[in-house]
This record gives sequence, structure tokens and C-alpha cells, in this order.
Amino acid sequence: MPEINIIITDKAGEEMKRIISLEKADHKENLPILGIQLKVVPGGCSGFSYEMQIVTESEADSDFVQVNGVNLDINEFSKLYLNGVTIDYTTSLKGTGFTFNNPNSSGSCGCGSSFSV
Repeated sequence: MPEINIIITDKAGEEMKRIISLEKADHKENLPILGIQLKVVPGGCSGFSYEMQIVTESEADSDFVQVNGVNLDINEFSKLYLNGVTIDYTTSLKGTGFTFNNPNSSGSCGCGSSFSV
């Protein structure tokens, strides 16, 4: 699998760790929480969008990388589009959430929830 360079800001890392901690406290099954799956999937107005979710098992074609104290599960397809991305957590009048600054993106939709390459 190709190497990947992802940057998670301190604020985003703190929020990811908080979410994982809350999920562990609320997790009713005996499966261990391994980290956060970060995926690029086809869809959205511009062609691709990001998905993040808590994972209890890894997919066959994915690897875990640790960035800023957070285990990220990233599949081979997503690595092609996530190399060099910076993930931040922002609070603004438009809302609160994770933002992606992706140097591989050639454009994004007006709402900022999808991108093109």
C-alpha cells in the first residue's frame, strides 16, 4: 500500500479523541474500538466526498496509521485522494465540524461537502 501523509490539527485530534472516548463509554458490544475510518467515496455534487466513522474492525484493503494520537483506518482507494490532506475542526457561523484542506482537490461544491480531482 502506498505511504500516506495526513495532518490532523491539535483541535481536530482532540475532537476525534473525545468522540472515540464517548463511543467507548457508550459501546454496548464487546468489540474493541480501533479508531476512526477515514474514507473518500464517490458522490456529492463535485464527484467525491469524505466519510468518517468509528471502526471496530478493519477492512481487508485498509491500513491503520496513527496521526496526532488518533488511529485512522484508511483504505487503498482513499489513500490516493487523502495524501497531503489537513483535517481541522472548526466552529463558525456556518456550523461546527471537521474541515478538509486537500491539495489533491481541483474544486469543491458550494456547500463544501464534496470535492473534485
